[in-house]
Amino acid sequence: MKSKTKKAKATPHAKRSLVRAKLSTLGGIIAETTKVYREARNGKILHKEARSLVWILGQLRAMLETQALERIEQQLEELEPAIETHKPGHGGINRPIQLAH
Repeated sequence: MKSKTKKAKATPHAKRSLVRAKLSTLGGIIAETTKVYREARNGKILHKEARSLVWILGQLRAMLETQALERIEQQLEELEPAIETHKPGHGGINRPIQLAH
């Protein structure tokens, strides 16, 4: 009897919830980290495994933060020409400098 069904090959991980947090968002990473913490706290997974999973989730968080910073940097670079033409203290063609009296 070498043939086993998929059910017989199931690992403890297969018993986890089918609802997965979206790991492409910070909220999803927080939710998944919380889930791992609770599973470790309740003895459903080993501390060593939980530690590894939380480390991976931390790496995902760092990547998301880096990606967000890159988007902000790109937006600032796109705005830079407009900012350069509107420096404080310089009146534009249609906007005279207002002086305090």
